[in-house]
Amino acid sequence: MKMKGNLKRSPSNLAGAHALFRDVTVYDGSGQHVLEQIDQYAYLQAVREFYSENESLRNLRILHEGEPSSSVIREQYCNQYVSPDDNSGNSTFKQVECLLPLYLSGILSPDRESVWPNLASNGIRLRIVLHDAVQATQLCTMPIYNQQGEEVIVDSTTTNGNHRTEGGGGYSNTYPFELQADSANANNQTTLVLKRIGDELTSQYGCLSANRRDPGHVFMPGQTITINNNVDAVIDSINVDGNNRITLVVPQIAAQANENETVFVKIDSSTTANESFDVNDVKMYVSYVIPPSGYVESILKQVGGQGLQIDVKTYTDYAVNISANSKNNSLYINSRENRAKSILSIPHSANGPAFIEDSCQPDRLTPSSYQYILYKVLTPNTRADLRRFNLRSYGAVALREQQHSLVAAGIPLNTIKDNYKCFFWGRKLANKSYSYNMNLSLIHI
Repeated sequence: MKMKGNLKRSPSNLAGAHALFRDVTVYDGSGQHVLEQIDQYAYLQAVREFYSENESLRNLRILHEGEPSSSVIREQYCNQYVSPDDNSGNSTFKQVECLLPLYLSGILSPDRESVWPNLASNGIRLRIVLHDAVQATQLCTMPIYNQQGEEVIVDSTTTNGNHRTEGGGGYSNTYPFELQADSANANNQTTLVLKRIGDELTSQYGCLSANRRDPGHVFMPGQTITINNNVDAVIDSINVDGNNRITLVVPQIAAQANENETVFVKIDSSTTANESFDVNDVKMYVSYVIPPSGYVESILKQVGGQGLQIDVKTYTDYAVNISANSKNNSLYINSRENRAKSILSIPHSANGPAFIEDSCQPDRLTPSSYQYILYKVLTPNTRADLRRFNLRSYGAVALREQQHSLVAAGIPLNTIKDNYKCFFWGRKLANKSYSYNMNLSLIHI
């Protein structure tokens, strides 16, 4: 896959290249029967990636599964998708080959417990609906510095209530670049020289490029930038001067831009319409086994008789909405599952996706507490407090429920550190080898 457009972007930090997948549907070979349908695939994959991660798996996902190594531009490097030191725009985006196992598919997951009898379904067909660029990708950003030139992590939150961990600079007047000198006009063009590490910021927080001949940055030719928070201009070219400072050349602006005034990349509906990505040369790799003697005959006999029953652990999405400013809500889960193992409730913002943040990251802004109603019984028997997650901590009851629900859902649990970064609540419904009938009673949150 490869990014396209005028913004330096890469896939979701949480879901990796799986962020491209909106819905995944598996049909039988005829295409007439749905065997498995997983809606909002990327949202659940993000939860799986976060809680199953360890150091070895993270390195594997970066090398093979398209997870960005970072989204913060440092020195001249960011991640495998972007060359942040490219000034021409011709080689900014790199082609990345990804291997994306369908971990959430009970039929195609490499972690499944049994072999799928392909003969019985007359083969399978796979349909994948992709997200658009604003949902699947996020911006590469600059580190933020204070007036003393120290890199800082600003304690601010995104629109979905998540604290920024690092980076976030270059796209607003809150964390802008600054001009090192007054702008210069020549040949109907204006040249803007930006501050680098070693220069003093006048804003409380801002961005500084590296002090080197080829510093990484967020700019590209064709981008729209905002100067002093009121003048827009389109970048014609980007250079680095003899003092290792980035210079932006734009069509001549009416009023001079003065030293210490701010510059940032403008991102709104008027400047992001052409952002997209390419996916090329898609192949499906499937392993197979040679069945023992008599196996094929046994399968055909079952198919031709009473039918073939196979246990498949899969996931079903039941979307519910919460009205704005509604404090107490009883949400009906319209589940028809006869053999359920777990409930995972993953909140997402109604504000819609945005390039500046990871749109696969759950919304942590508003939930205060919860209980499920299972067979007319409040579960757990006391409200689970969620407010501590907004303080970058956790509630003990909610944390315990998270762990049990993940394991019951078949998601490997390798870490619970900083679990406020991937927020959800859940409930384990059944022990191993057992299941819970959600079709006999109304289920509410």
